[in-house]
Amino acid sequence: MSTTRTGTPGVDFLAVERAVNGDRPLPQLNHAEQQLAARLMTGQECTLTVIAARLGTDERTVARWRAAWKKEQVEQP
Repeated sequence: MSTTRTGTPGVDFLAVERAVNGDRPLPQLNHAEQQLAARLMTGQECTLTVIAARLGTDERTVARWRAAWKKEQVEQP
């Protein structure tokens, strides 16, 4: 058993933290990590441009994620 586990299956929280903070070199994140980092940076009011650059994706993708999150909030009772 590892005493240095830094995440849950599929999510490395240290890598997410590095991306959110803009620590270089920026880590390559999987989809789940990108989504988590984008949510955290959105909460910090980062721009689409900053989020996309740190996650290695494009602004349109981040905008679609944000729209999906808003839709989820509206649909919840």
